[in-house]
Amino acid sequence: MRFIVPLILVAVFGGFATAIIGMAAYWVEYEKPEAQPIAYPHDLHAGDSWTFRSDGKELKGLGLQCTHCHQYVDKSKFATVPALSVCADCHRTVPADTDELKKLKQHIDENRAPVWQRLHSVPQHVYFSHKRHVKFYEAQGMTAGSGEICQKCHGDMNVVQTVKQATTLQMGFCVTCHRANGASTDCWTCHK
Repeated sequence: MRFIVPLILVAVFGGFATAIIGMAAYWVEYEKPEAQPIAYPHDLHAGDSWTFRSDGKELKGLGLQCTHCHQYVDKSKFATVPALSVCADCHRTVPADTDELKKLKQHIDENRAPVWQRLHSVPQHVYFSHKRHVKFYEAQGMTAGSGEICQKCHGDMNVVQTVKQATTLQMGFCVTCHRANGASTDCWTCHK
């Protein structure tokens, strides 16, 4: 009889531990974003600190503003993936001396945009406008191009080499932000 209680406790806590480990493994393995066709180093393009290329060469970040590539983020519902011409403006003259730059150069030469994997999305029944959010924060004195608005949902692209979803973008995340900033929490604000 005196072994039953400890066995039950071990079974219960063992079950919890197994569930937690299983959920972590599921997140790491199955919720992992698909690889992008070209490893795009956000920290090199957006940041202004020293960083390393895929070949190990150390370079100073370019300090490009988010709006340099995501040109419609303040004009449209969607931030949009940069057009191939935006990449080509600089990369036509940059030597293709890494595997990733060779891939990009091939896309530019063939005038064939890479098929980027979408990383950030909200359910179809949710209305989200980048323009609306950018305008709200600009009215607060922030600037979209600097990334200080973008990092609220996407993380700090000045230091991130490989983009991953930084926040859940689930309802609780959005409602918390709306409450903190005095935005409407009426259901019809976001749900259509």
